Amino acid sequence: MKKPIKILYAPYNIASMPAITIDALNKIEGVIARGVAIDNNQYLDFGVNKKQNWNIHVVDSNVKKPWLYIINLFLAELSLIKRILWADIIIWQWDIKIYMPHYWLIKLSKKPIIVEWLGSDIRIPEIVFEHNPYFQEAFKNNTYTYKKESKARSYWIQYKFKYLKAIPYLCPEMTLFLNRKLFPNYYSTFQRINLNNYIPNYPKLDNLSQLKIIHSPSSTGAKGTEYVRSAITKLKRKYNFEYVEITNKSHKEALNSIRTADLF
Repeated sequence: MKKPIKILYAPYNIASMPAITIDALNKIEGVIARGVAIDNNQYLDFGVNKKQNWNIHVVDSNVKKPWLYIINLFLAELSLIKRILWADIIIWQWDIKIYMPHYWLIKLSKKPIIVEWLGSDIRIPEIVFEHNPYFQEAFKNNTYTYKKESKARSYWIQYKFKYLKAIPYLCPEMTLFLNRKLFPNYYSTFQRINLNNYIPNYPKLDNLSQLKIIHSPSSTGAKGTEYVRSAITKLKRKYNFEYVEITNKSHKEALNSIRTADLF
């Protein structure tokens, strides 16, 4: 009997996509997928078997309780090291800390590593300006949330993974920011959702007054909410419909509301 392929997803569960991917991978015969997350918040869903599939730690700097930060950091690092040693393949999200032991363990182990960049990790504002005037206006007016984005930051993060011989795993937008001198090859993918969480509720076009439009931004300063509100205001002058904006809700609460939408 062949040994199962063991896949680690770390160190975040951004947009719940690692959890969705882990659940899908675990349905494949001969594959065992597990995750380590060093962050947790109300917006995340850890899938069908959170206890079995995930080691979750909350590593936040805390000036009032520095000892708690150190303990949580140690426990998270221990989980990462154990899972890196366990895994055959590593899928990494976001950035990586070059001064932490797990970075050098990955380097020395020479295990295959795939890196998934999703947004602010490698986004280069000047490139987005060329394609998106709304982004440019928000960025220059200081209403855009993620001001740390820059070309220097993007290339430094990419260089760290080049040193690990990682292969990028990118949705179409992220390919715009990839340094092809560092990474001539990459895997193309799309962001994942669990379709079972979305029940179709088709618009009743015979009665537009019952139409419900829902906007659920994870960050109003980064998701174009200002422009959505402007468009809604213009539409309301001509049409009668319900507009609902969902913010600061848990992942489950947001999904329950989205299920009632005609347009999302």
